[in-house]
Amino acid sequence: MGDRHVSKVDALSFFLNAVEAGGSMISADETDGLDPANIQLLEKLGLLRPAAYATSIVCRCELGHDSEVVWIERSGSGAEAFAPCLAGGRVQVAPERLRQWRLSKEEFARLLALAFGEPASEELLPGALWRVTTLWADGREIEVLLGLGASRRGGREVAERATERARRRGSVLLVPAAAGLPLQRGESASQFVVRAIEDVVSLTSLGVEIDRSRLMPSTIPRDSRPAVESFGLPQGANLRDVEVVVDDHDLTVSYAGHGRRYGFQAAGFEERRAREKPNAAWALLHRFAKTRGRLGIDKIRGDPSRQAIVVLRRALKTLLGTSNALITHAGDNYETTFRIRSAGHLFFPDPPPGRNWHDVILERVSETDLRVSVGDRAEIYRLNEFGPHPARAIGRLFASRGRVPADEHDDDLQMAELNKVLSDLLPDISGEPFEIVEKPCQWRANFRLRFRGSGNR
Repeated sequence: MGDRHVSKVDALSFFLNAVEAGGSMISADETDGLDPANIQLLEKLGLLRPAAYATSIVCRCELGHDSEVVWIERSGSGAEAFAPCLAGGRVQVAPERLRQWRLSKEEFARLLALAFGEPASEELLPGALWRVTTLWADGREIEVLLGLGASRRGGREVAERATERARRRGSVLLVPAAAGLPLQRGESASQFVVRAIEDVVSLTSLGVEIDRSRLMPSTIPRDSRPAVESFGLPQGANLRDVEVVVDDHDLTVSYAGHGRRYGFQAAGFEERRAREKPNAAWALLHRFAKTRGRLGIDKIRGDPSRQAIVVLRRALKTLLGTSNALITHAGDNYETTFRIRSAGHLFFPDPPPGRNWHDVILERVSETDLRVSVGDRAEIYRLNEFGPHPARAIGRLFASRGRVPADEHDDDLQMAELNKVLSDLLPDISGEPFEIVEKPCQWRANFRLRFRGSGNR
């Protein structure tokens, strides 16, 4: 066991200092002085991963000797930990002091790559050097490299490999300040530049954020394609009037009667290293679309989408042409501040359990919009989302106040389609949306209809 102790430091500096100090484990004693919130952040991001309890500790007596931990069963209170002290006999040890974490340099490299919009990093030297991304500056490509643990290798291998790669295309090497490599301040892309990670990177609950202005002057993201042509929302636009419809390989933005269709490349969602393929932010946008703009935080914790939210926010702001917040925290969810849906896919979020169709209300809130309510849950849909035949059936349903004649072939087909669409929308609601009754022969709704400015049917 080591004897490192820390003063009050931020989570990133603590992690990087621990990496440069050597070893792959951190003990509870080594987190003295670190705010518990920072430990939680590092755990959440996967940079510290809980490991088994320590089997030895450094005694806190004046001798500071190593001591093996012994567990003793106590009747009625379970096992308790003790360690023999050379100065004072057997000393009880709190279990919290025996906690250990494994350092994950690989996860830091992955999060850094995600912050640049890359799906993963590329390991160049095992456990020491990674290629993170490629940028463009001064007319040439510049690789961004990450070096961790360089001080333990004297920095020689890391610096030699980075220098070798810099001869071909230029390199920016990110290393912890504690690594001891000289931080070169060259402004030209032809120079091999070293930057302290702490000057460029910050940690948030979503992952890693990059200050590109401090990474290397005059660098821009590598991309030979034209910049994304923004939809250009007017200043003061109500974001709830903005609708984004996402299809397999494209999306449509609509506002105030105007719409524009973009392929995923033109919208800024192309993977940089695998051209003609969508990136992780596009996959996350699809998930938001399928759930109509609400995604549980617990559904994405620990997967690449956590950092993709940062990339997605930036891409959407560029696409829509607004500086307003487009994805926000709301309780246990991320929510879009604009309307979003998946083309050809209807979704009702979290209907309350144990309900039947008599608990369902359909309300015509405008000529184009329909609100569906189950208990205290409600969602508004555009009529065209239901498809042409079901949309016409909805019009007939409201015109006949819930009772549509069942003696015309075309009307029956439309009503049958609407019955299926509603059943698919609310699969956990017991029963059927409609029943066919005789005398007179009708499709009769088993749910309630609500008209603007009136009560229920």
